[in-house]
Amino acid sequence: MSKNKLLKQLERHLVPPTGERTHTPAVLSDSKGKWLERKITNPLESNIKWWTKSGETTEKGYSWLKNNIKRKTKKHGQIWLYIWYGTCDLTSKNKKYIALTSETDSAIDKAAEYLGKIKELVKQYPNCRVTFLEIPVYSISEYNKNKDHKTPEIFKEQDKKTRGTNIQVE
Repeated sequence: MSKNKLLKQLERHLVPPTGERTHTPAVLSDSKGKWLERKITNPLESNIKWWTKSGETTEKGYSWLKNNIKRKTKKHGQIWLYIWYGTCDLTSKNKKYIALTSETDSAIDKAAEYLGKIKELVKQYPNCRVTFLEIPVYSISEYNKNKDHKTPEIFKEQDKKTRGTNIQVE
């Protein structure tokens, strides 16, 4: 989604849903989720459960969900999971800078594998639903520039590689 579209979306008036809520919304994410959670301003959004951890990969998220889904469904009842992993599968952090994890598709393949495992795990819980959210477009060079990297332009080639990344869940 482009910056213009995002700004237009933010300007739209939120129409509250009608009817009774049937599921508790829960976001499983890396630090993107933490940043989004901090931006909550609407009382409707306060019902969302945020199960986030900085640096969380899809594999680690699957492991966490596998160990916690039973307890979470007992506590919250019907849950609608919004899975927002992928960024930390594709990039690695070294001190305060990020770079592509791999020049091959291995990181993408591994993320897709664990997203598929999440889908299969959730099928075992009829009171749960799952939606996979897209990884937002991001720039490795801009991120590193904002973290005061001396030569962020060296990451421009990596930016090009992230633009075509698309993880399919089968």
